Amino acid sequence: MRYLPLLVLSLLGDGAAARAQESVPKADAASISVVNRPEDFEARRNEVEPVVLAHAKAKEAAERRGLEDRLVGEFGEKAIEVLVRYREPHLIPVFVRLTESKKWYVRRLAVFGLQRNLALSGLDRTTALLADENPLVREIAATTVAILHFAAKKHRKLLPRTREEAAARAGLGKRKKADRQALEDALGKEGNPYVKASVTCALETFGRRALLLIHTEPTVGEPGVRFVPRLVGAAVNAYQKHSNFSGSGGGRLKPTSGWAYPTLLYPREIMNIGSDRPLVALPEKANSLHFGHDCGWFLEGSSIYAVADGVVRMIRSGGDWGGLIVAEYLGESGKVNGLNGHCGMWVFVRPGETVTRGQLLGQMGLSFSAENGGHGAHDHFGMFEGAFAAQKCYGRSAAGRSTDGWLIPPDFLTPKVEGKKIAPESYR
Repeated sequence: MRYLPLLVLSLLGDGAAARAQESVPKADAASISVVNRPEDFEARRNEVEPVVLAHAKAKEAAERRGLEDRLVGEFGEKAIEVLVRYREPHLIPVFVRLTESKKWYVRRLAVFGLQRNLALSGLDRTTALLADENPLVREIAATTVAILHFAAKKHRKLLPRTREEAAARAGLGKRKKADRQALEDALGKEGNPYVKASVTCALETFGRRALLLIHTEPTVGEPGVRFVPRLVGAAVNAYQKHSNFSGSGGGRLKPTSGWAYPTLLYPREIMNIGSDRPLVALPEKANSLHFGHDCGWFLEGSSIYAVADGVVRMIRSGGDWGGLIVAEYLGESGKVNGLNGHCGMWVFVRPGETVTRGQLLGQMGLSFSAENGGHGAHDHFGMFEGAFAAQKCYGRSAAGRSTDGWLIPPDFLTPKVEGKKIAPESYR
């Protein structure tokens, strides 16, 4: 697959500006390029890993602090895409400090690092970022608060076992009320409807909403430098699936009250790399049709939302899909299904659950991992007309097969959400 070195995150048009209510600056192109190109990634990891290992083995506080300073100062911005792949508790203080970066993209990925390490000691900084100037940072801060509290309650065996994390776990009961209040305050101030949905769902996890842990990705490397390996274009099933979630669900379908987008910046955050184009043969697989619209490039951890009122019909994990969430909707002209592929390990809904327009469903998975089939993080968003059919819920098909019933998602959604069409050359 061809990748451009730049990530396009521009918000174009009056509808997009009204939707986001803030301008969203571009991500650091150099950071994207590191993980995008295998040779650059390996070169950067070879620089970072000796420092990470030395930090893990440091005995004296002063030595450890010096190495931490180096990881933050020398590698924090230019190698955040590398650092976030490590699953090592000793790096939690590094991620905490990186949440104070001046670059929104670094702050966002630092929160993702805290989330993936289940770092309860990072809750102070995470809740502080509920007031961040950037909606993508606020969004991931909200979901991370929910995941950390839920994991502490239901997945204690997965929590990091360090003195600092044990202390944070012991004090979690006292801070639960404060974190709930932080979410309530954020909800009252939030103007972006998509971020608002993430904050609302996070608040619900303090009550009856239970999250699903659908898989976990294994790490490689010796203790101190264990990380999720960088996969390239791989059709893999390298993660541990959890069997208590999978399947399809019933639930009564009612007509939708309106439509929304599956991601916060949809559809104008797309890298024009070819594979984002629906219903065409993939550039690297001429015999394969791409039944979906790839969006949200390199925004791992970003929220994925229901595009209408509907019912979750399927949640699965496997192959090169990462998590797969399929919901069925009843629109003005009949039933329509929306499928979201390459989701991360945490899902906020269950099969058979009734959802409302804009409700949080899940998150995008990690770039170049099993969750994204060895490609950059993205949401493979496909839509097909008719009743839910499990056999249709896959993102590719042999070239020459009929595309009947499959929709081009931006063509279908944009007029319904914004009341106008967008230039097709922006996405196909």
